Amino acid sequence: MELDHIEQRKDSRDDSIENAIPVCFECHAEIHLYNADHPLGRRFSPGELKLHKAQWLRICKEFPGIFAGAPAISEAGTMERLLHEVSFNMEVADHSQDNEVGCPFEVAQFDRALADGTYALFNDELRAKLRDAYMWAKRANTYIATMLSDVSDGRLPDARIAVQKAKKPFEALDLCLRNLCFPPRT
Repeated sequence: MELDHIEQRKDSRDDSIENAIPVCFECHAEIHLYNADHPLGRRFSPGELKLHKAQWLRICKEFPGIFAGAPAISEAGTMERLLHEVSFNMEVADHSQDNEVGCPFEVAQFDRALADGTYALFNDELRAKLRDAYMWAKRANTYIATMLSDVSDGRLPDARIAVQKAKKPFEALDLCLRNLCFPPRT
């Protein structure tokens, strides 16, 4: 862990703990990656950093045991990967036609969030949205796999229904994740 200034020292001269945010090495690099002369990367506002700090302090207070024996995370961006998967799954649901169901939903990032414990950190509302969207996505995938193995069994309507039932929860989940990952700037 490293400490970073929420409002940069050169701008504020504030070295107080209130202006500090604990971050890992990768996140520290990402915070300072943005260059206005060459705008790649993600620009974090002081308000966003304060929100991230408050969220982590809440998690540490409410779930102190999560750090004991926590698995090593080899890459950053769990929420962003899940957000991209949700966006793709919404496109899958949008592209299903009356005579086809498109491709199976992607579920790897959701399964990863379950396996690495990220799912348990989400609030009740977000966990419910994840559960509903991925329950229908996995059901649709089962129907699609069955349909592909035996087209004559008449499962196409079941698959289309499951795909359409997954669409609305994925839309709600997408909005919720976008607000969590990229909150409105303050």
